[in-house]
Amino acid sequence: LENTGFKNEKIVDVTFSDGKISRDLEISRIEVSMKASIPEELEMKMAKLTEGHSEPLDTTNRSLIGNDVGNVSVKSFAKEAKYEANVEKMKSDVLVLQRDKVNHVPPARERIYKLLPRDIKFCVYMIEKHGEDYETMAKDQGNIFRDSAKGIARRIRIFKESPQYEAYLKQKVEKNGSIA
Repeated sequence: LENTGFKNEKIVDVTFSDGKISRDLEISRIEVSMKASIPEELEMKMAKLTEGHSEPLDTTNRSLIGNDVGNVSVKSFAKEAKYEANVEKMKSDVLVLQRDKVNHVPPARERIYKLLPRDIKFCVYMIEKHGEDYETMAKDQGNIFRDSAKGIARRIRIFKESPQYEAYLKQKVEKNGSIA
């Protein structure tokens, strides 16, 4: 040590207990306790393993589960992943014309209802017999499907929006001479 430029002095280690203990005693005490806890066979096997596998294992997608040596299983993080990522959203540079095309929604075309003849007969019967009283329509004997008042109101609303309702009104005007 002297030729490297270090002074050859006695190294003293300070502990928390009662003062100064020499480093040589401390090192020998640690070596004794290590040898007592690790058998020589295990130490040799560990040395062979470390020589054969100097680079670390790829454990990025595996985790060991279990406390017992015989009860250890490997579980993939891919099954546990929730795919949460902190990604900054990039601002899209869209031209004004392209943005207008995307935001432009074509006008909805008018819906034309075409009803079955039995639905037309049902609606005409209910309107002529009960008018706008949907509760009594629900209790009527002609309501063979046992529709609710709300369901009957929906069917009649669809009937009134259909071209068949206009034909019904024309036929009614010709027959009676007025709209009721």
